[in-house]
Amino acid sequence: MPGSDQYAEVIVNKAVDRVDRVFHYSVPDSLKNKVQVGSVVSVPFGRQELEGVVVGFVAKPDVPAVREVTSLLYEHPLFQEELVDLATWIADYYLCPKVLAMQAMLPRGLKMAGESVRAKYVDCLYLKKDLNGIERNLRFAPRQKEILSYLSTHNGMPVGEILKATGASRTSVRSLEKKGLVEIASREVYRDPYSGEIFSVPRPQNLTGEQKKALTEIKEEALGKRRPVLLFGVTGSGKTEVYLQVVQQMISKNKQSIVLVPEIALTPQMAAVFKTRWGEQVAVLHSGLSAGERRDAWMRISSGQVRVVVGARSAVFAPCRELGLIVIDEEHEQSYKQENVPRFHAREVAIKRAQLQNALLIMGSATPSVESFYKASTGEFRLITLESRVLNQPLPQVSIVDMRKELKEGNRSIFSSLLREKMAERLLNGEQTLLFLNRRGFHTFVS
Repeated sequence: MPGSDQYAEVIVNKAVDRVDRVFHYSVPDSLKNKVQVGSVVSVPFGRQELEGVVVGFVAKPDVPAVREVTSLLYEHPLFQEELVDLATWIADYYLCPKVLAMQAMLPRGLKMAGESVRAKYVDCLYLKKDLNGIERNLRFAPRQKEILSYLSTHNGMPVGEILKATGASRTSVRSLEKKGLVEIASREVYRDPYSGEIFSVPRPQNLTGEQKKALTEIKEEALGKRRPVLLFGVTGSGKTEVYLQVVQQMISKNKQSIVLVPEIALTPQMAAVFKTRWGEQVAVLHSGLSAGERRDAWMRISSGQVRVVVGARSAVFAPCRELGLIVIDEEHEQSYKQENVPRFHAREVAIKRAQLQNALLIMGSATPSVESFYKASTGEFRLITLESRVLNQPLPQVSIVDMRKELKEGNRSIFSSLLREKMAERLLNGEQTLLFLNRRGFHTFVS
């Protein structure tokens, strides 16, 4: 918060190079105890009124005539201080306007100028009196009894859900209201893409010797230098279980975790793994959600109601104020690189964010990127390996076919003779075949 003689440094919401710097504004007395680093304010800018983000405070402005902050657009700071610093780093490292880096951190439905998607409110039913002795007065109203019985264990549930569960009608609710036994109050509810889904209770996992050793080494790094950890494990070696164990340690310390997956399509699978263990403490954040779902997930994360965030590339900006861990699954994937402005690589951003918030970073892969493996080999990263599959399951047999030889033998098809033979066998057996094409465009099939 500004002192009595301090001025706010503001980045205005205008992505133009010549205004990509801080501008100084005085803070009126009515806002001095409210404006903080990360606050979104409205300020006069030329003949316009623009929104901007407060990124700091100075005792002396850089111009003699300073204009005043007009208003505060959000009651609480929209950006935590570490995310303001991260946006500055992104702007400097990837050469983009600071305001674009900040815009990338906000979910669709939550803008600097105000919320384009509003909070969702529903009518909920609450008990006003103790149930003792009430049933005698309502012995001729079975539906009302059912409502009261349901409220005794589900107080404050939405009216619609209560009516559906009890088979009662609005008339019964109104009768209970007239008798002063219940009241209806509107409250905010969060839109959750997983609401109503039931996740099975996970079975206790027996860790392998390698997994136990990996967890010990990760703990050593967390207590020591806190270098980024490269978890290099073969397919099926149990990297996900290692992630889960470390996340549990963070939850026990009241810390939050971000788990990144390379594709939106993989998010439901990973989210289900985490939700089976921690339920509503897990939030999902990616561009495939509706604007309302993303807005609500962002709010829940920012308020500390969520302990684990699972999502694709953009989830690296989740507003975790008590961040203790970032996990990047399949860290080698190119999809972590954003090609649109602001361009950034989520892995590099995660490394910087972990530094800013003193969080542990774990990057997992069976085929690490050249950059990460090099840094692990030089000691910049901590290299931890998982060489065996869980239960010693064998890896599938792999055959490499040289298509140049196939061409010499007269096969001008895009399929090798071996592949055609194996696909035909699968068809005869009523089985399925899955083909992955590691190519794009119309480049030649044979070099």
